[in-house]
Amino acid sequence: SALNKVYESNFNMIKRFVMNNSGNYDDAKDIYQEGILDVYENICNEKYKYETSVNISTYIYSVCRNKWMKELRNRIKQPFLLK
Repeated sequence: SALNKVYESNFNMIKRFVMNNSGNYDDAKDIYQEGILDVYENICNEKYKYETSVNISTYIYSVCRNKWMKELRNRIKQPFLLK
């Protein structure tokens, strides 16, 4: 239930970031899903350690932001065909 609460309370922040940076709602959902999984794995593997000075929302934002920026870089590199 704690994961659900964190998931629901942070999605709008990521959605707003992705949609303001060349993405759409589906992109935001995908990036957020992947980001939450990474955050969960990092907590379980103790790569992320809770600190009173760092809010979990900030960590989620950072992970999702990095994922979105990587996605944008990959989209630019993809070749395309003119019709």
